[in-house]
Amino acid sequence: MERPWQEVLDRLIYGIHLITIGIDDTYNGTIVSWLTQCSYDPPLLALAIKKERLSHDQILNSGRLCINILPRKTPAMIKRFKIPDWENKFDAIEYFHTPMKGRVIKKAVAYMDCILEKTVDPGGDHTLFIVRVLDGKMLKPKSLLLTTEDYDSVYRGNV
Repeated sequence: MERPWQEVLDRLIYGIHLITIGIDDTYNGTIVSWLTQCSYDPPLLALAIKKERLSHDQILNSGRLCINILPRKTPAMIKRFKIPDWENKFDAIEYFHTPMKGRVIKKAVAYMDCILEKTVDPGGDHTLFIVRVLDGKMLKPKSLLLTTEDYDSVYRGNV
C-alpha cells in the first residue's frame, strides 16, 4: 500500500555504492544507498543495511568491508549485485584487491577500506553500521558519481 509520503522518500537523492565483504576466500557485493560521513576525526561513515540481507551478517562476522564508489554510467551494475547467488556476483567483472584485501571493481571511481566500529539498532528494518576508514583512493577523480536519480526505477533497496 502506497502512503502519501512515500513519493517524497522515493525522490530523495542518495549515492549508490557497492559494498564488498570478504568471507574467507570468497567475496560478496551488495548495493547500498544510505551512506554518509559522520566524523572527520576519526574518519567514520554511517551505513544502513537491511537486517534480513546476507551482507548484514557477513559484515558483523568479518568486521571489514570495502566501499566502491560507482561512476554515473553504470546503473545496470546495480542489478548484477542484487542477485541471490552471492558467490558468483563477480563472475565476468574485472576487479583488483587493495593492500587491505578489499575487492574493488575496475569501473569504480574510488574506494575506501573500512573496519566496523559500532552497530546501532534504530528500531526499524535496518541496522546502522559505523565504520572507520583505514585506507582509500580516488581512482577516477573527474568521474560523476552514480545516484538514485540515475537509476531507471524507484530504488528502495528491497533486495
